[in-house]
Amino acid sequence: MLRLNLLRVFHEVATRQSVVKASEALFISQPAISNALKKLQKDIEVRLFHKTGRNLTLTEHGETLLSMTVRLFKVENEIRDFLAELRSDAKQNIHVGLVTIYERFGIEQVIQYFSEIDPSLSVSIHSGNSKAVIEMLLTSSIDMGICGNVLVNSNLHYKPYKRHEIFLVAPRGHRLYGLKDFSADDIRGERMVLKETGSSVRHTMNAFFQQFAINPAVVMELSNIDSILNIAEREKCITFLPDMSISEKLSGDGKFTFARPMEAGIAFNTYVVWRKDGLYTETTRAIIEQFCSLGAKNDQPRFLIPLDSTGHCNAL
Repeated sequence: MLRLNLLRVFHEVATRQSVVKASEALFISQPAISNALKKLQKDIEVRLFHKTGRNLTLTEHGETLLSMTVRLFKVENEIRDFLAELRSDAKQNIHVGLVTIYERFGIEQVIQYFSEIDPSLSVSIHSGNSKAVIEMLLTSSIDMGICGNVLVNSNLHYKPYKRHEIFLVAPRGHRLYGLKDFSADDIRGERMVLKETGSSVRHTMNAFFQQFAINPAVVMELSNIDSILNIAEREKCITFLPDMSISEKLSGDGKFTFARPMEAGIAFNTYVVWRKDGLYTETTRAIIEQFCSLGAKNDQPRFLIPLDSTGHCNAL
């Protein structure tokens, strides 16, 4: 069996071209170095060095083996650095993927939860739609994610985080402006600007459209809330947005009204998601579990957008 310690001795002697220097680098006596080289050459039955006086030169086979040990110990150093980084990250840093809407409207609460777990914890935020967050998890780019109900994967754990109601948003001048609730028939044939495919809002609305046999006339698909509202206002078309996203932009200025469906509430759940594999340190896993507990404890059923009698959004 080839022993790594013998290859390490060979590598040091070959790169330094000196038993003495290799001895100093490895904190091993010179006789021990020489014995290790003899043992290695005996095991592989190949001469690796030419010796002329006190000078050592590599044979052709020795040169080939050296090129391999250079790669071998480079990888060893990379592994050592990686493990050190993992230990450091587990103590000080966690990488979190947030759906785009949470990055803008829910990030303060996320950071607050982590602060409650450990005030010294550093949180790195990565964003994308639900599909992108899942992909980041599966490629180990992040430690945990908060995303919607778009994709379920057998390699991931899911734990409920928050529930969000979706409202119909109608701009001033549209025939549905001012409604407090609407029916499926009210929106048949209406032009709509919708959240992009891959988002939880779009996934939920697609299910609603399918349930009531609605073929939406989509003007545009966008991810940015401001852009969606600008298009809806300019084109006098409707859109659908979740409770958490509309209070900041629409604070009772009368440009838009919001309505709930008569047939059934339109809502989606968000989840804390993490991998089932064993790549986590105990510290990281404990942080994720504590975060889930905080989210469940603080998730009281509620709508974040108070509406007045005309269906207008009042400033919070």
